[in-house]
Amino acid sequence: PRPTLVLSPPGSGKTETAARIAARLGLTFVPFELGLTVPEEVGGVPVKDPASGAIVRMPLGPIKTACSVPSFLLIDEVTRADATRQGAAMTGVNERRWGDWMLHPETVVMLAGNEPDSGGVFSLLDALLNRCCVVRLRTTREETRSYLRGGMNAAPMPISPLPQNHAQIFQSELTRLTTLW
Repeated sequence: PRPTLVLSPPGSGKTETAARIAARLGLTFVPFELGLTVPEEVGGVPVKDPASGAIVRMPLGPIKTACSVPSFLLIDEVTRADATRQGAAMTGVNERRWGDWMLHPETVVMLAGNEPDSGGVFSLLDALLNRCCVVRLRTTREETRSYLRGGMNAAPMPISPLPQNHAQIFQSELTRLTTLW
């Protein structure tokens, strides 16, 4: 399935929502702030493998965790990352490979960022938009918290209309996640 890219205004609860989904799925929540990284954190730092002597690219911090244990990897602040970092992240998501490390097979990936009209953000790469199921939350932080407190029986959070193929993919993902909850 395509990764989900959630766009909404700053402070509307994207990270909090992701953390709660991770908890419900029983996965380690791994937030990775793409907009605050240096390129080495995205693609991995070249190091010498002590066993083989070969130079390998080892991911740092959060990405290493998502490669090692079943995780819910939130690649956050994608709209605060330049095109180079967005491209590197998309390669990692598509190939499920970061440097020379593969994401754990049970790791779930979600990307998140602020709406482009929020100011101070980079444009999203077309490749990123075309390869993700894009969901636009039209909600405030308080509406999100109220929804999360209400559980599965709460009124649906307002989202933008999705193109048909994305709507089907997103609905199938929601159905799959709901059965795991």
